[in-house]
Amino acid sequence: MIAAVFRRNLRHQARLLTALAVALVVAAILFIQVAAALETGPGFANIVRMMPPAVQSVFGTQLTLASFNAASAFGFQHRP
Repeated sequence: MIAAVFRRNLRHQARLLTALAVALVVAAILFIQVAAALETGPGFANIVRMMPPAVQSVFGTQLTLASFNAASAFGFQHRP
């Protein structure tokens, strides 16, 4: 009985679940595209240097680790 109810609810929510899955994939791809554009353009180091000291102090030393590889890993591993 529970399996039948689960399948019915899944059928009713299939469009929503598909749209959410597609949105998450598109968001990850866009995040990687932005990271690649920053890496080929001004670079992450310049972006960090342009931030006010107050903002830099909030993140501490984590901003010094900013790179394309780190952004890619974050984009693929981050879960909402």
